[in-house]
Amino acid sequence: QKEIYFLRDDLSVICYDTPEHTKLVSLMWFFAFIWPIGVVALYILLLYPCKEPILLGKKTKLVEATSFLTHDYEKHVFFWEPLELFRRTALTGWVLLIEEKYSFVRLLIGLLLSLSFMVALLSTKPYVRPEDDLLAIVSQLLLVALFFGAILLKLYDDLMNTSGGTVAAVTAMVFESEEQIVVVLIIVTFAM
Repeated sequence: QKEIYFLRDDLSVICYDTPEHTKLVSLMWFFAFIWPIGVVALYILLLYPCKEPILLGKKTKLVEATSFLTHDYEKHVFFWEPLELFRRTALTGWVLLIEEKYSFVRLLIGLLLSLSFMVALLSTKPYVRPEDDLLAIVSQLLLVALFFGAILLKLYDDLMNTSGGTVAAVTAMVFESEEQIVVVLIIVTFAM
């Protein structure tokens, strides 16, 4: 007997192999493209012609119209907003395109992306206000710590599920339970 799935928000739509479902999936991909790719590309297209006037300190209509993208940043990093939007969409969306069975790879990519942006923040200090730079750097450091902690939890869980079980996990990682890892992460987070 074949199982039938329905769209949760509209029970009249039968999922998989129906024209209605195919149309909705196509629409989903269209909107999925518009936000994480389209908006970043639009920001870049808007800021590119502003490069010279911004660096020279000239006010043009386009510079004033796009000031919502640049006013928080130093002139030499006026393009930071598209980078920041890319970082956020990559961490909250793009990594989810990686299959669940490769969850360790998801965490590793999130960690590497967060580390890269933390280094970029430390080297450029893009914000006009120093307290914004500090807040952004600390936030990135917390993200790095959380991704590192998630990797520790994933490794611990994987070791627990191997033939060695608890003995293998404790021997390799010193922690006697996942709760100990979480407590350490909470302490580190509050210390930061």
